[in-house]
Amino acid sequence: MLFVGCSTIIKVGDQIERAATPPDAVNYVTTKPDGNYEVQLNDGRLAEKLTIISLRKFKNQGGYLQVQCELKNSSALRQDFNVSFEFLAADGRVIEGQRNWDTLQLEPGALHTYTATALRFEAVECRLRFLAK
Repeated sequence: MLFVGCSTIIKVGDQIERAATPPDAVNYVTTKPDGNYEVQLNDGRLAEKLTIISLRKFKNQGGYLQVQCELKNSSALRQDFNVSFEFLAADGRVIEGQRNWDTLQLEPGALHTYTATALRFEAVECRLRFLAK
């Protein structure tokens, strides 16, 4: 899997680091087999607005991959984000994705848990996509 730009692994509770990259770009947070996640920040404005509190993945009762991402508006203003997801096979291929973006509005300091569930058993990782509005 090839990522363009800066990738940084962050731990639970860390704030996304500011990067010097073009605005209006899609940002990614991808789960990893070791239980961590990797952030690809392509829009430095997002670093000032959004904090990833945690990202958990697990198999639900039906055996499908499910992810929960807890997000916090870290700014003093209401923020609007677009969020979507892609599920990945063990070899890194996208095997399922969300065509439309969900709109997420967060008041200052507000927390939100974004949940996505795979529809295919082959899904082993998830890539959440964020776009600052």
